[in-house]
Amino acid sequence: SVLLLAACGAQDNHAKMSSSLSTEQKQAASRSVVSFFFDGCVDQKGKKKKVADWAITQGFALLDNEARQKAAVGLIEPDAAQVWQIQRNGSEILLSLSNNGCSVKAISADESTVRRLFMERVKQAKPGRSVHLRGDNHVAEPFAVSQLAYAWWQNGDSQETLLSVNTSPTDQSLAQAVLNYTRQPMQMQAGSISN
Repeated sequence: SVLLLAACGAQDNHAKMSSSLSTEQKQAASRSVVSFFFDGCVDQKGKKKKVADWAITQGFALLDNEARQKAAVGLIEPDAAQVWQIQRNGSEILLSLSNNGCSVKAISADESTVRRLFMERVKQAKPGRSVHLRGDNHVAEPFAVSQLAYAWWQNGDSQETLLSVNTSPTDQSLAQAVLNYTRQPMQMQAGSISN
């Protein structure tokens, strides 16, 4: 699901924050969000305790219920068990843990940098792991949003790792980059890249 939907309330604050950042700041925030996603969610296999321990070592702050309620509607998944926050290069970055996986969001990011770095890291799968493109989708209305999704599958495993990134170049989105990690039953499809 794409979490880059416009919401009422705090959206104006997000748009002001995003539009006030320079291209260089957005590119730096993009490097941070992709790194946080792969180091925190993917490398920790989305396991709550491991991700939480990693988040603490990186300086993330756990949001309490009051802070979560103040977030813009739609920014935090309804099933998020824990939400962590950090500021990097002028952008707010959120790390969410749920029963289904892990996500990292950057309020401000450079779309092309996020997509490029995401694809580079996805294709660096461990030896013996297949990489499958699941989708590369784009919509223009109500504002531009793109989604890129890959699955990793290890030979003999009945589960696959689904990695996706939703991006938007517009300041009207709640988050300009949302990266998601989930484990699910394997869905073998054409378009694999084996390592």
